[in-house]
Amino acid sequence: MQMAYPSPKLNRTSGRWRFRKVVPAAIRPRLGKTEIVRWLGTDRDEARRRNAELHAEWEARFAALASGITVLSRKQALALAGRWYQWFVARHDDDAATTPEGWQQALDALHELEATGGLLDERDISPLDERPRGPKTTQRVHAFLHDRGHLAQFFVDEGVTLAPASLPLFMEAMEDQFYAAHQRLMQLARGDYSPDERLARFPVWERAAPVSKPSGAAAASGEKLTLPVLFERWKAAHPEISPGTLKVYAPSIKACDAFLNGMDVRSITEDDLWRWVKHRLEVEGVSGKTIRDNSLTALKSVLGWAASYEGGRVLTSNAAAAVKPKTPKRVRERQPNFRADEIKAVLGAALAVPDDPKNPTQAFTRRWVPCRR
Repeated sequence: MQMAYPSPKLNRTSGRWRFRKVVPAAIRPRLGKTEIVRWLGTDRDEARRRNAELHAEWEARFAALASGITVLSRKQALALAGRWYQWFVARHDDDAATTPEGWQQALDALHELEATGGLLDERDISPLDERPRGPKTTQRVHAFLHDRGHLAQFFVDEGVTLAPASLPLFMEAMEDQFYAAHQRLMQLARGDYSPDERLARFPVWERAAPVSKPSGAAAASGEKLTLPVLFERWKAAHPEISPGTLKVYAPSIKACDAFLNGMDVRSITEDDLWRWVKHRLEVEGVSGKTIRDNSLTALKSVLGWAASYEGGRVLTSNAAAAVKPKTPKRVRERQPNFRADEIKAVLGAALAVPDDPKNPTQAFTRRWVPCRR
């Protein structure tokens, strides 16, 4: 029996049919989008057929992404990078609009990113090419590769969700193939379609059995990830953070963890954090401004990193993002400037200072005293 899917919708302005499917909340961070939209043309019957195919295809992809995470060895990382190389070249090898200069510009942009990033990372007088890549540069380069390499779509097409520890390993292997893929596309754009000898060097990609993602009970009894543990990971990933910032963040992380009784961060909700904020306000007597500027800033930074690509998508969302307690505005008791009678009093006191012929400078100084009070 054929499964019933939502029908395609007709755009009456253009006359085209549209496919739309909502992305499950749990995998939205991986895809970077909340819905999938495709245009199916103007033929009604063809649109219905393609609509059913796309629904089935995306449901399978969603299921693959939600089923578990894959841990890579170094050999598997190279094999998966090889899969990306073939996938990326195949997407662009027949694009008539591309030129060798266009692909070279992408490589130049990556080189420039490394150069400027290196200047920001290290205060080093050694030649730029000899400097080790710092954490900020690495973060920028990986973000560039993720965007220009269309990695979100690649992972969806492959049905792969990498474990956080495997992401750096894959990115290291993929960076080499990024250069190679662009060199190959420059070769094709010049009309040279000779066999690609690079394909023979890649290991065979064999999908490893995914490691199940910890859910409520499993996370509580197995690999529990508490706020202090996550905070230590965040510190290790951000060595450039100043000691002063860490001194402010650490007590907030510890206080929140104590209030939540060491709850796993994957189980923390926005309501849990609102309860903690209320406790700090009403029981501990902490001001709203301190909670906003110190406590919540620490949580938003750490949880936001854990929900990001750089943090390995440990969380599906940042539970602290929408927690914004209102702080009452300070009531101004008086206007900031002097009133007319006050101006008169100050100037009168200054003029009342008697002259001192023996120490005129000292007398002049005394006349300024009323103005500075």
